[in-house]
Amino acid sequence: METSTSTKLNITITVDAKEFVSAVLGSSFTTWSWWQEFKFVGDYGWNNPPTDHNLKFVKLGIVDPESYDICDDYNDMKVKRKSLSLNDIAKAFGKLVSEGYNLDHEGLDAIGGDSVMQTAVLGEVIYG
Repeated sequence: METSTSTKLNITITVDAKEFVSAVLGSSFTTWSWWQEFKFVGDYGWNNPPTDHNLKFVKLGIVDPESYDICDDYNDMKVKRKSLSLNDIAKAFGKLVSEGYNLDHEGLDAIGGDSVMQTAVLGEVIYG
């Protein structure tokens, strides 16, 4: 008798880039005070993403987790800054889904958007 073991399966989906960016960046993820900077590069925006999905089109700054433990005020903490491409954001989304997060690529709330963006900048969800 053969026993069954669970294995991982890679699933690739194709989504509309504008809808995806709109869902993530339009999710009000910057609601929380750990987000210190959020701006688009050039003429790009959450309704106007670049066609080159490797182009760094958004700059973010989040409270550096290393300074979070030693300061009492967000204004005194160091900020970790990173520029992201659409592919960077998509990879973070995919990582979270593969870890079991229930995310909808067409309609994220602020918590889901924040989780995706923390993962894109920090590599994991630290805050919240």
